[in-house]
Amino acid sequence: MKTPESIIVCEGYHDRAFLRGWLVHGLSCESLERQPYGPHDNRPLTGQGQYGFRSKSGRWLRIVPAKGDTLVSDIANTFVGQLLGNPDANVVLAWDADDKDREAQFHSWAKSAGAIETPPFYELRDDGGLIRLALLVFRADEDADDLPVEQTLERLACAAVRDAYPERSRAVFDWLRTRPMPPLGEKRHKSHAASHMAGWYSDAGYEGFFDRIWEDTDVRAALERRLRATGAARIVESMV
Repeated sequence: MKTPESIIVCEGYHDRAFLRGWLVHGLSCESLERQPYGPHDNRPLTGQGQYGFRSKSGRWLRIVPAKGDTLVSDIANTFVGQLLGNPDANVVLAWDADDKDREAQFHSWAKSAGAIETPPFYELRDDGGLIRLALLVFRADEDADDLPVEQTLERLACAAVRDAYPERSRAVFDWLRTRPMPPLGEKRHKSHAASHMAGWYSDAGYEGFFDRIWEDTDVRAALERRLRATGAARIVESMV
């Protein structure tokens, strides 16, 4: 009998850090980095930058960074194949919204796997097994001139910091706007998030910023409100 397990496939290491912060600080899961992970023959997870977790209720979860948005569905396909016959499994795709119709991409991918839509999931059943497929999209929908324009994880993180500390957000916006000779072709959403990191989380570094914001109770409350509003919280909470 296979061990029930949930997999979240995300774009990269910054998303992995954000999801780790959510699971550990928001949902009280135990991080199992370099520790035995039950569904992996009780061996530590290695390769692909995977992180393993155990929830308070005893559920196993892992985060797998795909190292690029175009690879998320391909890597998710690999795990769907590995989990066939599992009595209770989840495979979740986590994407930046960007300017793409992620919902349409997800629906097309899930249907191609033979899954049946049961909102907010798709379900894939075979030989007594059940795999639920779901989508997380990182975005922040309001109009605000002091947030990154791009609909990405960085925008979501900066929006939550703005909810908790509006004066920080305005200071970052003013500094970015008045910089002498900003670089051509910069990724503004990364400059914006990196400025918050440099101003208030410099000891964590850029990747660590996305984990560290979950330790701040005010920012965490803002993140939870936003993730609940988009339906993301319902999906992740169901797995833990």
